[in-house]
This record gives sequence, structure tokens and C-alpha cells, in this order.
Amino acid sequence: MSSYPVLSYEDAVTTCRDLFNVTISEEGLRRPTSQFVKKLYLDIVTASMNISSDQMIQPPFKFLSNFHNPEIAEEGSSFMFFTIFLQRYMHVCTVQDFSKNDLSNPKPKRTLSCISAIINYEKFKRSQEHHFETAFEEKETLLEQKTLMVKKNQELKEKIAKIKMARNEDEEKIQQIVPIVDNLKRAVNELNKQQASDFKETQQLKTEIAERASKEAELKVLIANNNEECEKMKGQVVTSPEKFLGEVRRIDDAIKACKESIAEKGKKLIEKRSQEESINFLEQKCTQAVKLISSLEEETEKLRNLQDKLLDLHDIVTTDDGAIVQKNLQYKNAKRQLASLNEKLDRLQRTNEKKFSAKNDEFEQRKKNVQSLEQNRRNCQEQIIQIKTEFEEVVKTLNELEDDHTSKMDTMENSYQELITSINNYHGMLEDGCKSLLSTLGGSEQ
Repeated sequence: MSSYPVLSYEDAVTTCRDLFNVTISEEGLRRPTSQFVKKLYLDIVTASMNISSDQMIQPPFKFLSNFHNPEIAEEGSSFMFFTIFLQRYMHVCTVQDFSKNDLSNPKPKRTLSCISAIINYEKFKRSQEHHFETAFEEKETLLEQKTLMVKKNQELKEKIAKIKMARNEDEEKIQQIVPIVDNLKRAVNELNKQQASDFKETQQLKTEIAERASKEAELKVLIANNNEECEKMKGQVVTSPEKFLGEVRRIDDAIKACKESIAEKGKKLIEKRSQEESINFLEQKCTQAVKLISSLEEETEKLRNLQDKLLDLHDIVTTDDGAIVQKNLQYKNAKRQLASLNEKLDRLQRTNEKKFSAKNDEFEQRKKNVQSLEQNRRNCQEQIIQIKTEFEEVVKTLNELEDDHTSKMDTMENSYQELITSINNYHGMLEDGCKSLLSTLGGSEQ
């Protein structure tokens, strides 16, 4: 039971004329001959496959080189190649048992069945032709896309290589900048340490200045107190040492005069006991005067010591004021230096922050570019893997077809060997028949 509809002779003739532009007679199809069938198949297959007749009849050199006796096979190679070509074509048309008998000894029903199979296949092929064209266009598009993707992949590889080179250069530049940054950091740390030490020294100076100010205030209070005491003591002290010495001399002279008078009047004292009390009183007064003079001398010495102390304190205060002024100048200079150092540090920090921010932005941008390129590379690799998979499938299909072709060629070679054997047997039989015929003719002539 065939898998295709078998047409009538009239429908087969009409369809062949419409589909293949082949004009045949119904009578020829009803009583087919070998020559008619060969020409019919040749015209139909060349029209169906859009090839020349030489491509079906003329075997290639490689086909002849597969035979062991190419000289012998050259005579029937065209017929064999045509038969094999038709077998493959009819196999596609679901006629699995097409053989050389369908060409050398055609039968009407068999020929009509084969023509119906070809017509059915041609109708199916034309109905599916747009799918094939679409698949072919998709194949061409995929090949173009593959070419573009390969080119794009190459460009991306070059871009990645350039980016890697630029990244290596940037890393080298960063490695060169890192020591400078470290030096700047160390300089900043040293400046911070110096600032801290200057701050400590400033605090110490402030403390010392405060202590000295308090001491100065105490000294001022002490000086004021001493001045008050001096003012109080001025009323008790002789205004001039010369007057004091003159007074002391005068008193000494008076004492001496008194003593002389006492000595002169000693003799008279004996006589004048009445005057003894006055003399004793005078002596007591002189003693009190001497004591007063000695006490005045002691007070004078104390005042001199106090004046010396006041002068020393004044000198100390003067030196302390100079030292305080010097310290104030040093503090102001240190403050100005600290302000200039802070300004330099701020400028360095702003410059470094700008540089670091620019470098970080550039590094982030390059990182994003690398990530996008890496994503594109992965996409390209996935597409390449997919294309490779498709290519491997195509190669596998081609290998299977090649294996099938090889097995068919082996089968054909075996068939050809059998044909050669049968031809040799046929030639041997012809030779034996000719010999027997010649011997019979020779016997009859005798």
C-alpha cells in the first residue's frame, strides 16, 4: 500500500505538463518503453531539481575511480550513475524499491505509481517551498549575524586588550603615585604632630603667662604694700643720712662734752652730791638716747635692706616683663606659623581630595566599562557556544549523511560487483553460445 495517491493516466499526463512543462502522450505512458521512461525521468527530475541533464547522466571522475575495472565499467557507468541518481531521488519521493528494472523493463502500473510519487513529492515541495526559503533566509541571516558577532567579538577583544593595557598603565601610575601619597600622609601626620606639640607648647605658654601674670599681680600688691609701709616709715626715719650722721656726731660731741664736764666736775661732784641725781638722770637719758640711736640705726639698716629688695624686685619685674614680651612675640610668631601650616595643610588636603575623587571617578567609570565589556564578552561567548553547538549538530548531521552515503556507495559497489559478475557470466555464456553456434555452423557446412 503506497503512502501517496496514485493518479490516473490522464491526470498524470496533465499534471506533468503543468508542473514540469513536460509533454507526454497517454499512449506512451500506458505502453512504456525503456527509452521513453529514461527520457521521461530525465526531463521530470531535471525540471524538478533545476539541474542540467549532464549532471544526471555524466558520472564524475571520482565515481569511476571507485571501480576496480574502470575500463570495463566505463560503458555502463552512465546508466549506473543515472540509476543511482534516480534511486536517491525516488527514495526522497518515498519509493524505497526503485531499481534498474524500472528503467530497463518498465511496467505501466509501476511507471504510473513512480510518476504519481514524483508528482506528490513535487506538490509537497512547492507547498513547503516558502518554509525552505524562510529557513534559507534565516540561515543566511544567521551566517551574517555570526560574521558580525565574530567581528564584534574581535573588536571587543581588542577593546578589552586596550582597556587591560590602559588599566596596567593606570596601575603603574597609581603605583608611582602611592609613594607620593604616602609621603604626603606622613607629612600631614608630622604636621598634625607638630600642630599638637605647638598646641601643647601654646597651652604651656598660656599657663606660664597666667602664672607670671598672677605673680606680677602679687608682686604689684607686695610693692604697693611695701610702698605703704615705706610711706608709714618715712615719718619715723630721718630724711637724710647726712643729717642723721651730723646729729649722731653732735650727740657724740655732746656726750663727749658731757663726759668732759662730768670729768671736770667730778671733783665738784664729790662736793656736790646734790648734783649726783641730776648727773645720773643725765646718764640715763644719754643711755636711752644711745639705745634710741642704735634702734634708729637698725631701722635704717632694715629700710636699706627693704630698698635693696625693692630694687631687686623691680629688676625682676622688669626682666619678667621683657621675658613676657619676648614670649608674647614668640607666641604670636608660633601662632602665625601654625595658621600658615594649617592653610598649607588645608590646601594639600583639598588638592589631594580633588585628585583622589577624580581618580576614584575615573576608576569607577573604567570599572563600569570593564563590567559592560565583560557582560558583552559573556554574551558573545554564549552566542559562540550556541553557534558552535549548532555547527557541531550540522557537522554531526553531515557525518551521518556521509556515513549513509558511504554505506550506500558500499552497497552500490557490491551491486556493481554483482553486475560485473553477471555481465562476465553473460559474456561467458555469449562466448560459449557463439562457440557452440560456430561449431554447429561448422558441422553443418561439412
